[in-house]
Amino acid sequence: MQATKRRINSIVATRKITSAMELIAVTKLQRWQKYFYSSDKFTESFKTILNEYQKLEIKIESPYFLENKESSGILHVILTSNLGLCGAYNNNLINYVQNKIKEEDTLLVIGKRGYREIRKTHDNIITDFINVGDDLSYDTVLKLGRLFTTRYKLKKDNQVQIHYTHYINSLNSEPRSITLLPLRNETNELELKEQLAPFPIVEPDATQFLEELIPLYINALIMKVLIAAQVSEQSARRNAMEAATDNATDLIDELMIQYNTARQAAITQELTEVLGGSNV
Repeated sequence: MQATKRRINSIVATRKITSAMELIAVTKLQRWQKYFYSSDKFTESFKTILNEYQKLEIKIESPYFLENKESSGILHVILTSNLGLCGAYNNNLINYVQNKIKEEDTLLVIGKRGYREIRKTHDNIITDFINVGDDLSYDTVLKLGRLFTTRYKLKKDNQVQIHYTHYINSLNSEPRSITLLPLRNETNELELKEQLAPFPIVEPDATQFLEELIPLYINALIMKVLIAAQVSEQSARRNAMEAATDNATDLIDELMIQYNTARQAAITQELTEVLGGSNV
């Protein structure tokens, strides 16, 4: 009976921890969700501007729209977490990415958890950005953007692909990939015709304007997927901690029944012995 009581106390303490971690994850999730929805609108605005200029058939002299045929390797950027206790968040993404990686490819793994697993099977890993976590800043995005664009201009990579966990809703997320470089026009001709009105005149000219805009668009895409990964991670952690708390509650209830049953049996035994002794 005492062993059962000790086990109950231990699980109660664990439940306090998982409940607190769930509340922390909820707070972080709400914060990142605001950034997530804002970043989506922000990148769509950039995309609309680029598509409008392409509709006007303005020639864009940018290496970021050209394929690097001189290189056969792909730079895979994999967004995992620094912390655990987030269910299958990291494993699902790693399993998704493994089949896409070839021998000539280069990897950049963000997140300690993913790095520990991926380095077991791959050696060609850039380690400069492993610790990017909750303290995500635009300076980090700028550094990543410079790394990707510099490598691409130097023709070190045929493509730059980012693999991350996309947030769908509080219960669902899924691994996804985007091709960051080369840039592609994802809007068809019909959609272009339906977009609004003449585009503003810019100075000194549209070509120079676009040359300045494209790096900003690349950085916006990087920020968008980093935020999406954070939202998915916090959502996964909240769900995992909620499930752990619920499981702890169920286990405590079961153990309390066992404890009370044993206690009642012990009391009954003592009463029986007392009554039996009084009849002697």
